[in-house]
Amino acid sequence: MNDKPLVLHCDFELLGSSERDGWLAYLNEWVANIWRPIQIVEGALPNLDELSENFAFISSSAALSRKLVSTLDRIFVRPSNVVGGVDSWLSTRLIEPPTGWHSQSFDVSLISSIYSGDEFMDGFLENASSFEDYGRCQHLLVRAGSPGNELEKLVAYVQKHPNAVLINMNRDPGLYEVWNYAGRLTTGKYVSNANLDDRRAPNQVMRLNSVLEANAKVDVVSSALRVCKVKNLRWEDSAGCEVWPKDGPEGCYTANELFRSQGGALLSRNLPHCMPVWRKSLHAYVGDFDEKLYGSSADWAFWLQASTKDAGFYFESEPLGLYLKSEDGYWQRNLAGDPKSRFDENIVREFGALAHDEPVREYCKRPLSLQLAIVQRRIEAGGVLGGLGYLLEVCSETHIEDLTLAFAMGRYYFGSGFNEDLFAPYRGGFEAGRTYRLFDALVGLIGYAGSGQTDGMPERVQRLLSFACADWLESESEQVGFMLMALLSKRCVNASDEKRQLQAAYALGEQTFWSCIQTVYRFESSATDLASLVDGCEAGSFHKPSVPLNLYCYPNVTGNEYLSLLYARVSAEPNQIHFLSRAGQIPLAEKLDGFENIIHVHWINELVKPGVTDSEREAFLRLLLERKSSGFQIYWTIHNYLSHACEDQVSELAFRRALYTLADKVFVHHPLAADLLDWLPDRSKLAVCEHGPIARVNPVHAEVVDLKNRIGLLDSGFVLSCIGQVKPYKGLMSLLPTIYELLVELPKFQFVLAGRISDKEVLDWLSSHSHPRLVVLDKFLDERELECLMLASDAGLLSYKNILTSGALFHWMSLGRPVLGPRMGLIPPYVVDGWNGCLYESAADLAGLIRRLSSGDKSLLKDMTKNSATVADRLVWGRVH
Repeated sequence: MNDKPLVLHCDFELLGSSERDGWLAYLNEWVANIWRPIQIVEGALPNLDELSENFAFISSSAALSRKLVSTLDRIFVRPSNVVGGVDSWLSTRLIEPPTGWHSQSFDVSLISSIYSGDEFMDGFLENASSFEDYGRCQHLLVRAGSPGNELEKLVAYVQKHPNAVLINMNRDPGLYEVWNYAGRLTTGKYVSNANLDDRRAPNQVMRLNSVLEANAKVDVVSSALRVCKVKNLRWEDSAGCEVWPKDGPEGCYTANELFRSQGGALLSRNLPHCMPVWRKSLHAYVGDFDEKLYGSSADWAFWLQASTKDAGFYFESEPLGLYLKSEDGYWQRNLAGDPKSRFDENIVREFGALAHDEPVREYCKRPLSLQLAIVQRRIEAGGVLGGLGYLLEVCSETHIEDLTLAFAMGRYYFGSGFNEDLFAPYRGGFEAGRTYRLFDALVGLIGYAGSGQTDGMPERVQRLLSFACADWLESESEQVGFMLMALLSKRCVNASDEKRQLQAAYALGEQTFWSCIQTVYRFESSATDLASLVDGCEAGSFHKPSVPLNLYCYPNVTGNEYLSLLYARVSAEPNQIHFLSRAGQIPLAEKLDGFENIIHVHWINELVKPGVTDSEREAFLRLLLERKSSGFQIYWTIHNYLSHACEDQVSELAFRRALYTLADKVFVHHPLAADLLDWLPDRSKLAVCEHGPIARVNPVHAEVVDLKNRIGLLDSGFVLSCIGQVKPYKGLMSLLPTIYELLVELPKFQFVLAGRISDKEVLDWLSSHSHPRLVVLDKFLDERELECLMLASDAGLLSYKNILTSGALFHWMSLGRPVLGPRMGLIPPYVVDGWNGCLYESAADLAGLIRRLSSGDKSLLKDMTKNSATVADRLVWGRVH
């Protein structure tokens, strides 16, 4: 990293004294938080045109980013306004930011390379300033060794537009190298090049931005163009121009559309053309534009290479840009005979298979040393996430014996967690998608950071990982970015920062927070502990009783291990635990002086089953109210949204609301339940009491082998088991036909259905569908036999029409086995998709998962099993008091 002193030369002539003080306070936050020395110089700015060094000029706090601070040695600042927007990384480090300071985010970063631009400058700046929501764009104006006289106009423009940044380079490295340099400094989610001689419709940037926002699988979007030969033609005057292409695709397209055929030869059809908008994250997988290798067609080659990384493309048929077709233009010079033709021929040789929807077997890759140089430049410019992603891609495409230097670089920047254990899942997880693989690697690096080091995490590693978290916040998800920051703070033993960052993530959406927090934390903290940090639901474990407990539980469910495990912590004397089998026994609850007296209601199935009247339910509530009047507290644990056999939803919901109103405290198994239980009158009584691990019988290995042999389970393959009573509410019938088709299709797949079957539709179907690898055990299995079966299985299947808490999920997790579960209820908070299990939304989704897990590649199943064991060790029962 650049550790040379940075000079911040500030001219505050446009500000009052209090505004100046605010700016100095802001700049001193950079001094306090950044690693390199910073010298703040006040006074009139020098004549910038006389400077020969690289520098930047800005006019707002929002323009001063960690990437500028990391890269430039001199930045000139002439603020036009008070401090407002603050770099997202710096913002997360501010404990109590002054009023008006806020985290700055840009939707799109525009990159303009300026060289001999005097002829086009006025029209270009006028057009750029007319863009809709231009303030949501970061505009990097890079003047690269230009002999022109653009500087004065550019300074005035930046002074007027706080989202613009002028970067002056003392030499011209070439167009694409300017794009690469500026790309490393971008902080927007998306990127676009804005050429001096082209013009855009006012809505072009935000129109294409909206396509990317709405389509997660689209990475590059462009539109048809108006084409003219008149310099500085205004967009508003270009309606009569020719439109290109005349036969472009509409909507999503693939790489075969990036070629055209002429006389049997493949030629360029570069649909992204001169002003596409693309995801910045593409550079984490593809790297840089390579002008040395591909000349003035480096962008076309970049898009083709991106397509080999599963990039998606989109085309808007409405013309939204104006392209100047000029013989002096960069891409038009001597088209017939210059090296561009030879570059295009090379590109066709390397990527031409894509024109026929065939895989590219090999393309001309940079030497490893040059690839690692790209990694280094990205990281040291502050673009750490892009550098990490590209380093992982380089490693995945390099023979393992040649990775010594790459692994050394990874350990230097990211700590000892950059090792084969981290990299193996990345190399083997291509079906998981490139973004997930990068995210998983980043979580792994943060989780490993500092482990086994007596002096804690190296400061360099901590800083770079925090930059990567900020990159994720800007380019992928603000909420998840804060979660990543919080986990890093936890690993750095900084509890106050962790709490502040978790609260910032929580404020962006409670339901999404609880749905995905464990994708980051991986159960290093329980939901109960996390709830205490974000001021969510009260947790049952906040305090221990100061007096003995006299607790009556209703109902007592025979054979249900949940109750004994839940009350295990309070079962010892002098506490007294009693179980009531029937509602009519509630008056028998005897109040004891000197004790805390509680009646704890659990399942209410008997009170809402068909045939039970409203008057009977009202009588139950009166019994509770009478006991409450005598000195008992009423607790209730909500296990389901509605009872599984519900026939009268209106009456049951009315009863549930009445019971909530009467109760003193109402437990849910996870904070997310508060959002899912939309019938709750309020949330004032809610407390979290998490479901914990199921006690293990621990059969010996020989018992497991014996069961496998007895029921004929596969020794090698994928054994998926569904356990427990099969009732209609489990919705298994919606999956069985698909499972049967997979049994026919996949010789290494076996399905076991074990438990008493009381769903007549399932029984009828099974009577007419048999298969050698469909094992049905329609009976009650005792604990030992059940656990032997689960340990003999590779994964468990969860099937439900609707569910809140799944006891089977915790049984599987307690045994360290991954599950395939529906994305509903409280299953997603505990199943980190692709880490300790998989989530599905339809039978087709489930089929895809089974095909993957039944293939010869066992890496995903192996990793999920290992991670499931980790979760099993971290599950803890909540407290009811």
